[in-house]
Amino acid sequence: MNASTSTTTSFDEADLLHQEDCPVYFDDFEPLIKQGSLDGRCYVILEGSVEIKRNGRMLSMEGPGSIVGEMSLIDNGPATADVIATRPTVAIAISRNRFEELVQEHPDFAIVVMKVITSRLRRTEKLN
Repeated sequence: MNASTSTTTSFDEADLLHQEDCPVYFDDFEPLIKQGSLDGRCYVILEGSVEIKRNGRMLSMEGPGSIVGEMSLIDNGPATADVIATRPTVAIAISRNRFEELVQEHPDFAIVVMKVITSRLRRTEKLN
């Protein structure tokens, strides 16, 4: 498959996420996000890896430092892709309210999220 790998964040996850709940653990092939769902959370991957698939087609592989599921928190729409653990994975779940706080309190976080979305859109265009 010709999908690109790893769009990682550049913000200090430890600093920004210190107020979040305990890490969430996912087994091999366990979905973090299902396409079409209205979960109301995004995830920052701490350990492990995930693949992002839309309509069964792999778009990318992501690893530690990557944020996934952010688009639905921005537009309140359904998830545009499946995100599935490809090995045991540890992530921090960020609620919609916390995501909005992070964007308001940490402009660097908002810029990183915009760069992640832009990068993924460009890669998706190349796959089509």
